Amino acid sequence: MVVLCCISLIDCINATMLNPYVDEFVSHLLNRRRGDPGISIWVSVMVGSYSLCEVLFSPMWGMLAERFGRRPILLLGLAGSAVAPVLFGLADSYATALAARLLDGFFCGNVCVARTYLGELVDAENEAWAFGLLGIVFSLGLFVGPILGGTLAHPAAWAPGWFESTIFEGHPFFLSNLIFACLVACVFLLGVVALKETRGPTEREESFLAAPETSQARWEPNSVERRGLWRLLTVSSILYGYVAARLNSFVLVSSLPRSMHGLDVSPHQFAYIQTFAALMLALNQVTIYPFLVKRCGAHTSCAIGLLWTIVLTLPVPLLFMTADVEQASAWRLVPVAIWQGLNQLGFGTAFPLLAVLLNKECTRRNRAVVNGWSNSLGALSRGLGPVLAGALMHLGCSLESGDLRLGRYLSFYVNLLPASVSHLRCGL
Repeated sequence: MVVLCCISLIDCINATMLNPYVDEFVSHLLNRRRGDPGISIWVSVMVGSYSLCEVLFSPMWGMLAERFGRRPILLLGLAGSAVAPVLFGLADSYATALAARLLDGFFCGNVCVARTYLGELVDAENEAWAFGLLGIVFSLGLFVGPILGGTLAHPAAWAPGWFESTIFEGHPFFLSNLIFACLVACVFLLGVVALKETRGPTEREESFLAAPETSQARWEPNSVERRGLWRLLTVSSILYGYVAARLNSFVLVSSLPRSMHGLDVSPHQFAYIQTFAALMLALNQVTIYPFLVKRCGAHTSCAIGLLWTIVLTLPVPLLFMTADVEQASAWRLVPVAIWQGLNQLGFGTAFPLLAVLLNKECTRRNRAVVNGWSNSLGALSRGLGPVLAGALMHLGCSLESGDLRLGRYLSFYVNLLPASVSHLRCGL
């Protein structure tokens, strides 16, 4: 269980560690000044390459886990995740850095195998608790990643006695990647000792040699099992896109300059808001989440979590309008931080339970494959959601006139459509 939690933490850190310095890193590689509008496309490609590989290769990792077992695939993914960040931190050109990031994304598909392993490791009574624990670890990674990436950049500047005239001066972003790689290597060694295979040789052979008619029988178009699986896969992927689009909408609206009657939230202030939200998420996993699951069951609790986020979206314009834009103090952001934290109560309930329901709906033979497709579709939605939210935000702002500035909230309300679909399908 410790190894699985570490894998979840590693994946979250890996995805978020790049955020604080990616703009500066790409500028450094391309010999351009930071903030140059011309590098935005290259920054987007660098950030999106990780999710792209997750989309393409997660199903492959699921199939390999069915054929060769969970343990070797998990260890292989950890080994790759230890090597790729080192190559990334040492990159001297954009092409090399992009190749290293693609390699990192290629190996990140073992997350779906970790969820499969967890579903087979715990019994039905403790499944909701176990996936809730992964949620706590994930929330920890949400703020450990940016802190690790941001504070350890340019070590020769803040600790010249140790790092000046070393490899870290010529590669100012290598230290955070090296420390992360060492962390992954430790988890790999722990996995070699502690991970046991949950799928026997006979099961692996049966999965590989299964007759076509047997496989077809399991996936008949009219079968209840297939309908249930597709419903959960749809809900899961839509929810991933919903959360990513919602976060992007929040960032875009909050960072609007004061000249546009925005809050002008700085990157450091965003970090504080997200840290508070992550703490609320962790608190939810040990208080409201277990109580709700025990009282209402997985399906109902998941639907309640989604409904909570929908209800909280309705007063968004009022929330931002009541925050005093002219006030210089950070206290003006307290209501916004509380709102963002309260949202985590819904997300922190819905996400783990969707993973639980998905594992329950699968047969033992196809569990890793289904989790692979779930991870792939989720990554695709996470990539598309923010792009659509940004386009809607731009459209909404262009429609604003006078003192009534409601167009900027268009993306929030359009985003309620997929949220409502997820809620309805989850409750069925």
